[in-house]
Amino acid sequence: MSSRAINSCDLISPILVAHHRCSALTSALSMLSSRCSGSAAGDRLDVGRGVWLCLSDQFVVVDLKATCWNRDDNKYGVSQEIIEFSSILVDAATGHPMSSTFHEYVIPTEHHELSEFCKNYNGIKQEDVQRGNGAVTLSEALQPHEAWIQENNNGRGGGGGGGGGSGLDVNSSAAVVVVTWGNWDCRTMLKQECHRKDLRIPDYFARWINVKTPFADKYGNGYWNKSVKEALEATEVLEWEGAIKGGRNKARLLSLPIQQGANLAITSWLDPAAAAAAPNN
Repeated sequence: MSSRAINSCDLISPILVAHHRCSALTSALSMLSSRCSGSAAGDRLDVGRGVWLCLSDQFVVVDLKATCWNRDDNKYGVSQEIIEFSSILVDAATGHPMSSTFHEYVIPTEHHELSEFCKNYNGIKQEDVQRGNGAVTLSEALQPHEAWIQENNNGRGGGGGGGGGSGLDVNSSAAVVVVTWGNWDCRTMLKQECHRKDLRIPDYFARWINVKTPFADKYGNGYWNKSVKEALEATEVLEWEGAIKGGRNKARLLSLPIQQGANLAITSWLDPAAAAAAPNN
């Protein structure tokens, strides 16, 4: 099925489940739907196999940018590194982006020089990712990002935190939920770089909502292959606002299903072995 424009009056199904669904799970979710409207903000309903209905009161939209090269650079097989780490909070009830944002430029420690292609594609200059201009390593970015989440979660995430000393407890009923456009940010980029550099993957990155899932379920599989810019333009009710920092364009793609009444669900997660704890360097 091809993607189509979104009518602003369309309603997304109130329950959006993981990509690999079975009839039994769908039936179980249907029976649970009546419980969602009466549940307190911050609750999550565990329906098995790692699939949760997300009733958190806020989402963390994550936007990572990484080193890259064009084909003429002959860098096939060279590992990418995160060079920009941005997040923005979105109110789960209204879909409105909140004022609090997180942003750090990240120093590439394996391949220091950015390619011309990378600088043009990401809008990042070489001096942006240098220590003297305030850039930090990935390890140094992960720690304040977690502190930022704790601060904005008003302590609701709990202080116990499993999985190697994380200050957040992802099993807490009020833990914030990470949101991405696609699985690249968490499943590919962050996971691979953390493993390569022996860094602990924060617990809250072990499960996330890939917003492409509700878009594809409702409006056609064409959305699976669309960039953020292409998806915004295809809706015909949202507009691309340029290469703004902090993930605000992704946040606007999340806002649409929220404002149309969706109860979003966890769509993607890391295997337990992939999320195994390792101390931050």
